[in-house]
Amino acid sequence: MRTLVKIFLFLSIFSLIIFSTDLFFPYITGKIFAFRFFIEFAFIAWILDLFLRKTLRFRFSEPIVKALLIFSGSLIVSAFFGVNPSFSFWSDFERSEGLFSFFHYLAFFIMLLDVFVMDDYYRLIKAFLIISPFIAYYQFSNYVNIEKHAFGRINGLLGNPSYVATFLLFVFGLGFYLVLKNRELFRSTKDVFVLFENWLWCLILLIDIPAFFFTQTRGAYVGVFVALVVYLIMLGRYGVAKEKKMARYSLLFLSIFIVLGSVLILKTNVLPSNLKDPGSLVSRFSTWKAALRGFLDRPLLGYGPENFNIAFDRHYDPVHSGLETWFDHAHNLPVELLAVTGVVGFLAYLYIFYIFFRYYFSIILKKRPIYEAALFLAIPVAYFIQNLALFDSLTSYVLFFTFLALARTIVLRETNTYSTNIVYFGRPLFIGLCCIILFFAPLFGIYSNIFALQKNMRLLATFLPPQQSFSPSAKVNVYKQLFDLPGFVGRREISTALAKDIFDWSSSRNLSKFSREDFDALNEGINMSEEYLTHDPSHIRNYYLLGYAYSSIGGYFKDRKALIRGEDILKRADKLSPGRIEFLEVLIKNLGAQKKYDEALKYSLEIIRLRPDMEAGHRFAGVFYQKIGETKKGKEELGKALLINPSSTASIFLEENK
Repeated sequence: MRTLVKIFLFLSIFSLIIFSTDLFFPYITGKIFAFRFFIEFAFIAWILDLFLRKTLRFRFSEPIVKALLIFSGSLIVSAFFGVNPSFSFWSDFERSEGLFSFFHYLAFFIMLLDVFVMDDYYRLIKAFLIISPFIAYYQFSNYVNIEKHAFGRINGLLGNPSYVATFLLFVFGLGFYLVLKNRELFRSTKDVFVLFENWLWCLILLIDIPAFFFTQTRGAYVGVFVALVVYLIMLGRYGVAKEKKMARYSLLFLSIFIVLGSVLILKTNVLPSNLKDPGSLVSRFSTWKAALRGFLDRPLLGYGPENFNIAFDRHYDPVHSGLETWFDHAHNLPVELLAVTGVVGFLAYLYIFYIFFRYYFSIILKKRPIYEAALFLAIPVAYFIQNLALFDSLTSYVLFFTFLALARTIVLRETNTYSTNIVYFGRPLFIGLCCIILFFAPLFGIYSNIFALQKNMRLLATFLPPQQSFSPSAKVNVYKQLFDLPGFVGRREISTALAKDIFDWSSSRNLSKFSREDFDALNEGINMSEEYLTHDPSHIRNYYLLGYAYSSIGGYFKDRKALIRGEDILKRADKLSPGRIEFLEVLIKNLGAQKKYDEALKYSLEIIRLRPDMEAGHRFAGVFYQKIGETKKGKEELGKALLINPSSTASIFLEENK
């Protein structure tokens, strides 16, 4: 039975290469659905094995197990007391995180501890190495233009350059560890096959290096650089004379490489555009500031996992206008944990690293050769540093938990406790009850995943090209059916897709061509969107889309009721997320259509206060100053708008009032 558990665990690793265009978010959901299914089947087999054998090969009292259980507990508590417990548990298709997914990662870790021996970890690392080029170089030609010397950020099979960088970061560390172990094995056995195998792993690692650079992920770059420095310092301090000499020369070579690389970049201007663009850095710093302010709102337990968007919206910084305006993660895991899990989750997260270094790395440092032990410092250092600019996902959880389980297994082997079996004591009735509960837990997961998969595939059908798209009435009927499907996961994305369609229909120039049936569908869709907002009032994007839709319909048909409804929704959105200029622009147009010029001017001046460097605020202020009869001020503001943007439509209003 344990062999079956191992098979499912290995299959869960190969879920990382799954990609399906038949799914909504094809790079993410295919992997997460497959991973969950494999883990759930593995868990059922593991429970049956546990029931038959009544033995475990790990203790819940082990430090790393306790640390992860404490962190899991902090997530559960913060979710329960958070602002949106359902979303904290289920998350959505785009991220596919939340407690539901985390429990699968935790189960993966627990089963590794119980069924894997050292040779299994070597096989697992080999599996990561084998799939790494396929993951990294998938559709590589789409991102590189040799003739123009243009290099785009590669997404690989993970759909996000940062995910690819994180994956390769662990592959480099674990792959190098495997190379060192094979070298050690070859010295004792002189097995030529081991030497051949090592050359293969070295070749794969070399092949992966360019892909790592093409991810253009700054956090991963810094993480790997610091990890290299840490590794060489450890080698220089604790190694023998030969290793110390190699470490000194390597540090010198690394320094020269950095200097020459910097000179080359400055002289040739080949630095990728996203690394030169300061705008993304500005938005990141502003997002971290919003996270820290969110932490001060709820310092103990935070907003709850997956609810960072609420803290971000509440403390929105207008500097995001014109850049990135929607954030559901802080792109800094420790800071995000402060916002979503409070000080409890943040300390529990740091406790994992404390336990690793205190109980595991210290033993590895004493028992293993320094060139191997230093890796077990460099890998978590690189991972932690890159997470200062990112967040965890399926890939990073699986690899980090594999790394922790490997380190724990090495320590048990070196301290001669690896082969100890622990008899599971307890009353038979209690054992049976626990096994029944744990057996039905994965069945619940399978049931939930099946409905989520069905919902995902049907939602994708609503994103057909315009020439193939459904009529409004047919599309609204599809959304109605999607909302009727059981399960929470995906409901937010269904509501957003519906709101976007309403937005598109309402802003269309062809509203006059809508049939009576289409108008009825449009009204039904609006009612469905508003009803969903009562269940998920923190979803700010839908306020914007609905407010825009009402404003467009009201403006097109001169419908005052629709304009008033749009005004109300946009003002509610402004209270929930003050300072969003895109909201204010629509609100100003709405108020202008209602001839509420004084109020429109007030919001125009608010935009100027928030972002005096933006043309829109000055243009709106100029128009509405003129509407209330203050022509001189109006001309001044329109002139400022033209100075900021010479192609501004402010010139039209100036011409009209000459």
